[in-house]
Amino acid sequence: MTLPYLCDEHSLVSGETEAFDLQVEGALPEGLEGTFLRNSGNPAFTPSPRHHWFDGDGMVHAVHIENGRVSYRNRWIHTPAFLREREAGRPLWSGLNEPPVEGGERGPKDTANTDVIVWNQQLLATCWLTGTPMSLSVPALETLGPARAGVADLPRMAAHPKVDPRTGELVFFAFDPFRRPYYRYGVASPSGTVQVEAIELPHAHVAHDIGITERYSILMDLPLGWDMAAMAAGKKRIGFFRDRPARFGIVPRHGSSADVRWFEDEACYVYHLVGAWEEGDEVVLLGCRIADPIPAVDDGNSSFPRLDTIRLEPYLHRWRFNLVTGAVKSERLDDVATEFPRVDDRTWGSRVRHAFHPRVAARPALSFDGVKKMDLERGT
Repeated sequence: MTLPYLCDEHSLVSGETEAFDLQVEGALPEGLEGTFLRNSGNPAFTPSPRHHWFDGDGMVHAVHIENGRVSYRNRWIHTPAFLREREAGRPLWSGLNEPPVEGGERGPKDTANTDVIVWNQQLLATCWLTGTPMSLSVPALETLGPARAGVADLPRMAAHPKVDPRTGELVFFAFDPFRRPYYRYGVASPSGTVQVEAIELPHAHVAHDIGITERYSILMDLPLGWDMAAMAAGKKRIGFFRDRPARFGIVPRHGSSADVRWFEDEACYVYHLVGAWEEGDEVVLLGCRIADPIPAVDDGNSSFPRLDTIRLEPYLHRWRFNLVTGAVKSERLDDVATEFPRVDDRTWGSRVRHAFHPRVAARPALSFDGVKKMDLERGT
């Protein structure tokens, strides 16, 4: 049986390649120049039958458009773990669903396989499980080494840091699901100064995104994490804890852990945010919310894709956090399941009007069968 995350559009790419003067169907818009980049997990060695979609070495793909000509190339990201395995000629780390590799390394593999962002004239590749951000060249995609802030390497961070388009600051976070403090929050300036704050959480949860406004950052402490009872029995399993609230921490951009103000809402999970901004006394947050990522009873609903035990049923959602009264207003904005929303990065921290949402297709593996353009002011 072929795993759904090893076939069709999830099929692995066997090697590195480049192609120039690609054929254009139709015509390129006049003045369109630049590079489209995407990151993905792509194992350099044959994956295990228990391969998880989040496993795999980081591989960046680039389509470059210049002077009416189009080229393509892809390159593996040469993380220290990738180089060690290439030298050994075999896998040294196991995947999320696998037992440890005999004679290999324990702990998660740092793959830089999740996101790519541009900060301070660097292209950064980051890992969902928290790792060393790697710096890549454009358009050659050569790995330059760990990303730097001034003369020092940037701290470890999770997948989706945000760049403030006004200040040029990189706002990031890191989490460790096994050791306190479970969460760290940080800000790096273009001049090279870095502030990192340890944030004490009551439970070890998996975090995936962070929001920013002009003055604040929004931290998410959502009740999804390792099932410790299963871990004690020697099994790797993610659990969803319905008896815990979804918590959103609002902290001044350069505040400390003591400045975090927590707001609570009904248990849920959010992989990706659309945006955040300030309106009077309120902080507004938009994201793709999953109400029940691991249903207690499997209703057999095959209309939504799954990632092992996790059901991917996300809907556009808005939260309003009142900084004066402490009130939380939470509401779903759309009835069509969408994920991986994109906005113009130059709007981060400001009111967002337009967002583009790939529509989730009704099939076992996560895929998309359309794109919705949302006008968030008109609600259309």
